[in-house]
Amino acid sequence: MQPLSDRVVFYYIFFITFFILLSILWGLTKDKKLTGYQRSNRTNLVIKQAVILISLIGLSMGLNNILTLV
Repeated sequence: MQPLSDRVVFYYIFFITFFILLSILWGLTKDKKLTGYQRSNRTNLVIKQAVILISLIGLSMGLNNILTLV
């Protein structure tokens, strides 16, 4: 069995992080009876997680681009 190419591994990582981000954002819509403070705290946490995930995806896409050019 041949090892997976770098591009296939990149797409696996990309789609896994994409689905993690979607599940986090979907969890925001499941508000039970939260106070305003809890809701804003939760929203701020999700925004920080989304920024981290998006920056990791951008970094991995950039590295993949650079490494495939070499």
